[in-house]
Amino acid sequence: MWASMNGYNDTVDLLLENKANINKKDAAGKTALTLATENNRFNTVSLLLDYKTDINSTDSQGRTALIYASMKGYTKIVKLLIKNNADLDIKDNEKKNAKDWATLNNNTDIQKILNILELE
Repeated sequence: MWASMNGYNDTVDLLLENKANINKKDAAGKTALTLATENNRFNTVSLLLDYKTDINSTDSQGRTALIYASMKGYTKIVKLLIKNNADLDIKDNEKKNAKDWATLNNNTDIQKILNILELE
């Protein structure tokens, strides 16, 4: 997980090639995908998605990678997660979904993306 959080893609790739558990959770329930997302590691997120990580895994706060990306304003990661079929409707323990967090944090580009998808 440390490698994912810090964007060491060669190490992440090597671990996954050797059958490391891609969906293993830390004490806070966070996976490598969640940690990579929280630290704005686009290439690592992409790599983990290539290995078919659980894109909708939730941590102990009920948050997914999409929720964290929306909270922090990581538009490029939001688009990548959506392209890979992240669930837009998952709500965390505070009963907020990705769109709610984007709105609360004034991440207008992400709000627009999520509003368009809501209309489809």
